[in-house]
Amino acid sequence: MAKGSGVTVKIDHQKIPIIAKVLDYAGMGLIPAGAYANRKFTMGDVYIGSMVPGNIVDILFDPQTSSGLLISVKESHAEKLLVALKDTPTEFAIIGHISEQEDKFVTVK
Repeated sequence: MAKGSGVTVKIDHQKIPIIAKVLDYAGMGLIPAGAYANRKFTMGDVYIGSMVPGNIVDILFDPQTSSGLLISVKESHAEKLLVALKDTPTEFAIIGHISEQEDKFVTVK
């Protein structure tokens, strides 16, 4: 999404909703092989800050959940979207923002 749009997506790892027990499983090394392939494929386009825990990094590259659950809207529409989603069973959050293109297309801090 970021590369195709010529922007940088900046993500705050502490704001990402994570399904219960996923951190525990990631900490045990229960990571699909596709996560490592995803990381290798995108390593030149993604910056991961040194303060992001390893199990969070593994989760971010998990092919079962990465990007398919991410949407982007204009900042002026964000509040309206949050209101529309409030009665859904899915956990949601604003986890970052878009900026002009930098060295990497995705930055996670």
